[in-house]
Amino acid sequence: MDRQLPPELIAKIIHDIVDTPSLLSLCLTSKITHGEAAKYLYHHIDDLGSVDERPHLQLLETLVANPNLASLVQTYISNCVALSKDPEEELARHPPTSNRPDPYVDGRRRSWRIWGLLPRALAVMVNLKLFRFREAVDRPSAHWILANPSTFKFQLEELEWGCYEETGEDLVRFLETQKSLKTLCLRDAPSCPIPFSVCPDLISIKGESGAVTKLLPGRPNITEVYWNQSRYRDGNGAHVSGIRIIPAILPELKRIRLLSIKDHGSSREPKLTKLVQWMPVLVILEVFHLPRVSYSTFIFKDCYDVHHPYRRTF
Repeated sequence: MDRQLPPELIAKIIHDIVDTPSLLSLCLTSKITHGEAAKYLYHHIDDLGSVDERPHLQLLETLVANPNLASLVQTYISNCVALSKDPEEELARHPPTSNRPDPYVDGRRRSWRIWGLLPRALAVMVNLKLFRFREAVDRPSAHWILANPSTFKFQLEELEWGCYEETGEDLVRFLETQKSLKTLCLRDAPSCPIPFSVCPDLISIKGESGAVTKLLPGRPNITEVYWNQSRYRDGNGAHVSGIRIIPAILPELKRIRLLSIKDHGSSREPKLTKLVQWMPVLVILEVFHLPRVSYSTFIFKDCYDVHHPYRRTF
């Protein structure tokens, strides 16, 4: 095959292959096909939905041992296994069960090793552009994954950090190093302040009310807001559903062109009308109604996006 087909043609053929097993086979076929297939095999890594943590562990071990392969990774999406305690301490307390295999202990050891390997793997993903991470049960995780930002050479364009109750210092220190970040999703706002100097060139932000409130002010390039208006507590401590108006950020909405809201109320409620009145340049409003999943799109001005064909008067 190598003698008959020029590399340019091989590259075009491999470009149309999307399934991982075929790409893996091509990596093992020859040196020529290995180089081209590896570009596509490692370009986008997504372990979401994986129940067995062994492939994830093997992947991280491969990347740490082969920085040249790690440099091909541009997208890394990890729905990591749950963090229970200090991974290093747990590994020392639970040695391998080679004499009497214990599936539970061996499984937990694999998950603890993932936590130890992930920062090392990220350090060699020098061309990483998109990083999405969520601890399996939403525990704060920045202390384990992002504590040493100086070891990371990549410049992200998009980050989704899906962990709750972050204290924030480690996360903010990491964000300070990411000067090219354009899209940021924080599932929960860190407890510490986020200075305006952090991620000044953001265009799109995603998250719950606390994250939106901390990220939107002082960043004039933000024109897209994906806002999860989940249930919140009122002044009496009672859970309240529906659109929440936050006066502090109303002036910041004047530059927003796309607003996507997940809410537990109705798109016709007065609060949504009031919110939109603060948005003179708004082009697209998306409303996802929960807990029943329904979806509405309102287009206020001519829009080139053919994926939003509906026109309604709001």
